[in-house]
Amino acid sequence: MANIDVLNGDEEAAKEEVIISVRREYLDEVANGVIETFDVSSPTIAARIQLALASPALCGYEEIDISNGIMAGSLYAICFYAIKNKVAEPGDCVRLNHLQYDIMNMALAELDSGL
Repeated sequence: MANIDVLNGDEEAAKEEVIISVRREYLDEVANGVIETFDVSSPTIAARIQLALASPALCGYEEIDISNGIMAGSLYAICFYAIKNKVAEPGDCVRLNHLQYDIMNMALAELDSGL
């Protein structure tokens, strides 16, 4: 999805677009890997994951915006609900999101220095 700055040759905008794309690809790969593991190992848990994705309130979220990828805390909450039939502690979800965000920023900084 090219924006006008990228089309006009704005190098920083081009870098930002690459970073957003890499971030999204990473989040999708992680979430899909986790979900596929349950598809194979436990159809019941896999079905509950799909239910939680369709109705995030079941796992304690008003909504989960998958258009930007699923962060670790949200994925944890979904899986926790699917396995335990309970809502995960919000603080645990927030900590996981912050940890994943920090790790992604470090990796993206390395990527950015190479662009």
